[in-house]
Amino acid sequence: MAPLDCKLFPSPSSSLWRGRLSLTRVKKSLRRCLLRIFGKILKKRAMQQLMWWTQAKFVVAVVVVVFYHDSVLLLEHSYRPRYPWGLPTGWVHYGETLEAAARREVWEEAKVALGCLYWLYETFPSRRHLEVAFWAEATQIGTQKSSLDGEITAIAWTPWPGILPDNLLPTQGNIIHMAGMERNKQHQLPSDP
Repeated sequence: MAPLDCKLFPSPSSSLWRGRLSLTRVKKSLRRCLLRIFGKILKKRAMQQLMWWTQAKFVVAVVVVVFYHDSVLLLEHSYRPRYPWGLPTGWVHYGETLEAAARREVWEEAKVALGCLYWLYETFPSRRHLEVAFWAEATQIGTQKSSLDGEITAIAWTPWPGILPDNLLPTQGNIIHMAGMERNKQHQLPSDP
């Protein structure tokens, strides 16, 4: 078996030992060394399993604020009894772009086609959860009914700007306000010099 060039314990003259010892670099070096050793020993499937268990995993969700003339789209979700009203949201499927996921979720939940999507923000609400928000104008509104899977029980177009429902998910009120300000910026005409 050929020798592996793992530098688990570098020589004292290396930059790793000068000054402070970087624990992060040692951990990365150890992980790289172990993966090389196991890569030589294990079969492909076992190596894929090892890679899966040692890599970070996270989920990506999209949130979309949909405007239509002077109203905003709100959905009543069956799985949130305390704050049932909220924006169209959903998980991004493997291999799907963020824009495609946003359009798919809005169509699946409310049968609304979207025009141009505008980026609003991205954040990590928890350690392994990335949330990306967009706003858009509705271009086509289909027949609106509750969803077949029971996730959405009601669909409403709420006047905007206006008073949002009390049982709206609290964080989403701020998202709607942010999107409304961005929408106003888009619709402002340039002033004459």
